[in-house]
Amino acid sequence: MPFLARRRPLQNAAVDPDFIRMLDEAIARFQASYTTVFSERLWRRYEQDTADDRQRHLEFTMAFGGIAFVLTALTDFAFLPDIGFEGIWLRLAALPVCVVAAIAARHASPDLREKLVVASGTFLAIVLTCVPLLSAAPSAPAAFMSPLFGLAFGNTTVVPRFRLACISTVICCLAMAAAALWQGPLGWAVCIEVMLVGAFSLLANYRIQRHERFEYLLSAREAQRTAALNADRELLKTLSDTDELTGLANRGASNRHCAAIFDNPDNFGMPVTVLLADVDHFKAYNDHYGHLAGDECLRLVASAIASGIRGRSDLVARFGGEEFIACLLGVDADQARILGERLCSAVRDLNIRHLGRHDGLPYVTISVGIATATVSPSLTVEAMIDAADRALYQAKNGGRNRLEATYLDAA
Repeated sequence: MPFLARRRPLQNAAVDPDFIRMLDEAIARFQASYTTVFSERLWRRYEQDTADDRQRHLEFTMAFGGIAFVLTALTDFAFLPDIGFEGIWLRLAALPVCVVAAIAARHASPDLREKLVVASGTFLAIVLTCVPLLSAAPSAPAAFMSPLFGLAFGNTTVVPRFRLACISTVICCLAMAAAALWQGPLGWAVCIEVMLVGAFSLLANYRIQRHERFEYLLSAREAQRTAALNADRELLKTLSDTDELTGLANRGASNRHCAAIFDNPDNFGMPVTVLLADVDHFKAYNDHYGHLAGDECLRLVASAIASGIRGRSDLVARFGGEEFIACLLGVDADQARILGERLCSAVRDLNIRHLGRHDGLPYVTISVGIATATVSPSLTVEAMIDAADRALYQAKNGGRNRLEATYLDAA
């Protein structure tokens, strides 16, 4: 296979339903016939996905072909002994034209690039066809093997677009047939070989291109299906980690996040804070306003807490009922206290009416418990949560709408 077009679509594939539909339709056409034709939009996508591979393939095959073109001069000494170095000079004179075409092809559009490659290959084949005409040696017809090799190499190794390959093959075959008939009495035999090589190389060109494009369709569809499956997995993971009511992470996600912090040796020696927040008198709020209003209250409070911590890489989660938790790596005791005060203030600023409480405050508030420690092998998530929960209990007993903090020495 000249170049692995099937690899490109597997990289960075994004789900595109229209593209999947086009792929399915094209695959059905390929399976039902011997077509190699893509729709215009699918062709643009194919060229985009395979552009880099195709460019590398052309650069390699053109370089290899150029070397082989020069090396065919070695056969002149066997088949064309009477022309001396004329064949070599003719080849060297023609080579710069193809070098210029190769350089131009690097910066050309895909369509122009393919035409430049075919034009340069056709030119070299015609040059090789002219070399035997310089000789009167009886073995001169054998020198037509060089342009025949060039024709087969171009169609089956460079693999130009089939329509361009047909045009180039017709031109080369006519030139070689005419030169062979002009060269001597064995021209008719050379003509037969030319026609056979031209036909077989075109057939191989068609089959190679069809195989490449069909492989591209299959691999692109596989990539799309894989991308869709990964997207579904990510969505499922997000849904499984998300609290349906508040949109925050749920307790399971919080447990995994906290465990990742405490179990990572890279975090040892860093400060860490666990913050627990609880809505004050929430049962009384539910009893007074109803559960639907209670749900809306939790959503508003959750949003305020998340906004107060947002901007960090830390996770805010609903811990259960009207409780929320955040595990904050790199936050020391002073920073944690400032953050806790800010969260209490943010919830007060919501000014959610709460006439069901009996402590004189007419709006919803939260109490916050904070536990801070230094991450170490002996420090556990459970110990931190337990310390934060005790601090929260003290804040509740101390009058609510406030915070309490503690430092946990795990040494």
